Amino acid sequence: MGVQTFKNIYYTLWRWQDTVRGWPRDIKHFIQRGRRGYADCDTWGINHYLADIVPKMIRDMEKYHHGCPMDFFDEPTSSCDRWSKELIKYAEGWEAIGKVLNDEHITHTPLPKGETRKIGGEHGITVDFDSKFDEEQMNAWIKQFEDIGPSFFKNFLGLWD
Repeated sequence: MGVQTFKNIYYTLWRWQDTVRGWPRDIKHFIQRGRRGYADCDTWGINHYLADIVPKMIRDMEKYHHGCPMDFFDEPTSSCDRWSKELIKYAEGWEAIGKVLNDEHITHTPLPKGETRKIGGEHGITVDFDSKFDEEQMNAWIKQFEDIGPSFFKNFLGLWD
């Protein structure tokens, strides 16, 4: 048996064991969400949690809503199309800030084979990739999220169905 085969078996077993070891924690978090609507782990990064769950909820609401706030009726026979468009805009804004939180504006490119570089100064780490930070894209996503703010809060009481 070669070294690579041994590593593959070892790490497969290690990952499986690590997964099983996490089951009690996962069950605890499942019960907490059922009882109080959130788990301890959700409060460790409320921004990430909300950026993940809010757009999913809004898209679900847009898909299945049966009405809309009174401000969105153009005429008595309106089908709430403007409300649907507004909900999509809200979801896209929350998804945009989620991309910032998940560092999707940073791309990593592998260095040529055998090359490495040190990051973090004297006590840093050695990596085999180069990173590119797209500040313009990050700022565009932040602006997209900020732009939904006034309308989102104005219509906050209409986020029910």
